[in-house]
Amino acid sequence: MRYEVKKITKMIDEVTNYFLFNYRCKTKIEVIPEKSGYTINFFFEGLELEEKEMKKLLEIMGSGRDPSLANYYWQLTGEIENDNELYLIAMMCDDVKIEQQKKGLSIMLSRKSLDVKK
Repeated sequence: MRYEVKKITKMIDEVTNYFLFNYRCKTKIEVIPEKSGYTINFFFEGLELEEKEMKKLLEIMGSGRDPSLANYYWQLTGEIENDNELYLIAMMCDDVKIEQQKKGLSIMLSRKSLDVKK
């Protein structure tokens, strides 16, 4: 469970770092521990991405979890200063939802784990 929590905090750190560095926006984060894993909700208040930026973000975050490699990727986060970090985060997620809303950008990351206990 200890490594699972570290993975979750790395995911939060990298997504927050990317959006603060690139957009300097007010950020709200909600972490929801569940029996099957974790859900992380981000809300970037006042952030409205242009169509090109949104398409790029959806492409980056749409890669999906790679169970054969995900156990190693989380240790690599923090080593690169660009959007490559988000590719690593996406490979650690079972589900990613990104939605442009009137008041900002919403991102939901879901990660299932067998060793998480409530």
